[in-house]
Amino acid sequence: MGPTEWIAAAVLLVALAVLAAVTAAVIARRARTAQAAAAADIARLGQQLRRERDERAREERVAASRRELAAFIAHDLRTPLSGIVAMSESLVDGVADDPQRFHGRIHDLGLQLSGMVDDLFELSKIESGSLGIALAPVSLVEVVSNAVMDHRSRHLDREIRLRVPEGGDVVAMGDERELERAVSNLLLNAIQHSPAGAPVTVSAAVLDGRPVISVVDAGQGIPESEIARVFEAGWRGPAAEPSPVGVGAQTGGAGLGLAIVRGIARAHHGEISVSNVPGGCRFELSLPGGGALPGAGLSAA
Repeated sequence: MGPTEWIAAAVLLVALAVLAAVTAAVIARRARTAQAAAAADIARLGQQLRRERDERAREERVAASRRELAAFIAHDLRTPLSGIVAMSESLVDGVADDPQRFHGRIHDLGLQLSGMVDDLFELSKIESGSLGIALAPVSLVEVVSNAVMDHRSRHLDREIRLRVPEGGDVVAMGDERELERAVSNLLLNAIQHSPAGAPVTVSAAVLDGRPVISVVDAGQGIPESEIARVFEAGWRGPAAEPSPVGVGAQTGGAGLGLAIVRGIARAHHGEISVSNVPGGCRFELSLPGGGALPGAGLSAA
């Protein structure tokens, strides 16, 4: 074999080696691409499975919450209805020893039932997105003052403290009627979870540029495992006292009050939060817009 043939053979071998190297590189790149695509498909499938699992778990929680709520409502409706029926039968049979007292009690139980039905109707509007909010400048000092005055008249044995800007005001864009309902529900919840003789404090102020209403109770606090459920319909905390009945009662104790507060807050594009504080719990209703009008610090009443 002559020199030319040796050179040709060497060139051919080099070309074959280069071709083999290129082919190996292409195969390796394709393998890596296929492996990455397979890994991405597996990751997407895993995410989809996790989403489906979380959605099923959420649906199961919602279904369980609705069953629990239905049981609570059935119990709470049955109790006053049974009392009304029993006292009505006594009046009809003429065996009531104090008819006037029976009439008054029937009236109170009727108000309790009315409050429960009103809560259910309010919650249904919230969940269906049909809660009408008429936004206008609202004095939060007036809102909390009205709620405190109302509950002081119905809980004469309770100490309800009011802290508002002295000589000033806190203004927010909101629906006055719905905000009063929210504050009343928060205040009633605080009263129900505070021992007799312990103070409940309601305040209106501007925090970080936002109008905020806060209610602080003197209860036992909320277990960390339960805080996420506080605003679910039907949730009831430990050691809650029965809801009062009488003129102006706005809840029948079916565990709807805080769920309604959350719905009202969201309808106002605001936020409702709860945290454990020394000696109890603090609920904060934060609203957008508004602010403080001139005043000289806080006043207590």
